[in-house]
Amino acid sequence: MCPHCRAMITESDKVCTECGEKVGPRSVDVRSPNDLLAGLMPANRFVTSLLLLVNGAIYLTIYVSDNQNFIRVAVKQAFFIFRGGEWWRLITAGYFHTQLMHLGMNAWALFNMGGIVEDLLGAKRMFTAYTVGTITGFLLSSIVNPNSPSLGASAGAFGLIGALIAYGTRSKSSHAQAIKKYFIESAIFGLVMGFLMRSMNIPIDNSAHIGGLAGGFVTAWLAGEPRLVNDWKENIWTVAAGLSLFVTVLSFARMMMRFVEISGK
Repeated sequence: MCPHCRAMITESDKVCTECGEKVGPRSVDVRSPNDLLAGLMPANRFVTSLLLLVNGAIYLTIYVSDNQNFIRVAVKQAFFIFRGGEWWRLITAGYFHTQLMHLGMNAWALFNMGGIVEDLLGAKRMFTAYTVGTITGFLLSSIVNPNSPSLGASAGAFGLIGALIAYGTRSKSSHAQAIKKYFIESAIFGLVMGFLMRSMNIPIDNSAHIGGLAGGFVTAWLAGEPRLVNDWKENIWTVAAGLSLFVTVLSFARMMMRFVEISGK
């Protein structure tokens, strides 16, 4: 299948017969058997699988240790973000869950949407959209609901929904239009359910969902689809993904420093 127009082509085709784009080798043909974790995770869900592992490992760590200080230094709280300078909470909040059902629902959404985004837009764009969606989601939540702490991967998951809507908006293929329609409906359904659940005093942070949706949409709109040639445009998104990873790791490092500090008091 052509990665640009989704037209059906054969393995021997070097140029798509529909859109005229050059077709590169399949990822399975160019992947080295010596690559780290090669064959242990689905190729089109590699980043998604890593995100699921991290979320699950963090939940298990909190459950086994029963140390609530992890939650205290990671959760989104506007006061500590804006006045305490604890900016890392905008990212770490997206990796923490306090209930197994909450983790399960977000993991299910991340597994389904993450693989689709990786397949259509590539791992670099997927992780960047997920990270930006997490940040913009909890940033909007901090502004709209400053007195309500929140956490969970749903802001990043809505960022992936936004990325898929952006993909369908930019691409005019029938396949892309079907994706856009489906995920617009999914976003509306998710937001409506969030408002209904809040009316029943169930703590759903819809402002984080809206912020994540917007962040993911803008990121994917700017990124466009992957190009087969590693030109300067592709290099931008390689750098963007690298920065996303760097900021995420730095956020957890700062969080752990704060954790050690308050645990020693």
